[in-house]
Amino acid sequence: MTKSCYLALAGFALSAVAANAATDNPARELVNKYCVSCHNEKLKTAGLALDRADANSPVNSQETWEKVIVKLRSRAMPPPKLPRPDNATYDTVAAYLES
Repeated sequence: MTKSCYLALAGFALSAVAANAATDNPARELVNKYCVSCHNEKLKTAGLALDRADANSPVNSQETWEKVIVKLRSRAMPPPKLPRPDNATYDTVAAYLES
């Protein structure tokens, strides 16, 4: 195998790992499903954009994720009449962000 083939395979493997990490992240999954339609860089509903907040290292977006934890723990979001996660999901994501 040539050097360029190894580099291509390594790049593919890294992108696959990154994609898998993004989908295995409970905070990112919840935010993508329930939150980013309103809380994104374009709309910034309530001054909050979650589409680019670092869910893999919440400490990098600490202020943002602290706001999310408060809303999750109080079950305040998403607003009534919109699809909502079950109680276990609320608790799992809040615990992930708190840890």
